Amino acid sequence: MDSSTADQEAIDASAADWADVLGYEASQSAKDAAFEAEQDKRIAEEGKTFGLVLMGIGAAVVAGRWAVRPAAGKPAPPLPAFAPAAAPSVADELAKLAALRDQGALTHTEFEQQKARLLGR
Repeated sequence: MDSSTADQEAIDASAADWADVLGYEASQSAKDAAFEAEQDKRIAEEGKTFGLVLMGIGAAVVAGRWAVRPAAGKPAPPLPAFAPAAAPSVADELAKLAALRDQGALTHTEFEQQKARLLGR
């Protein structure tokens, strides 16, 4: 085999390798484009769904605002009165302080100071 034939075979082999590489790249590019198109479609669909949810929330808020407005000429009904929570007893507070001391959140000195404050000493 002469050198020109060997060179031509090497060139042909190299061209075949590059054709494989370029074919793979073209195939991969097509797959990437299809994937991106599918993702864009999914995002658009999610955007529509999100928009519909927001519109539903907005409609509920508007309906709620109109529902609580008094009719023209009528006074608004009084708001319900809530009783204030009862102050915790000294015994409850001492039990909480003792639990904090037992957990290590308070030192013995801090516990004694808070106990004296609660007992008014």
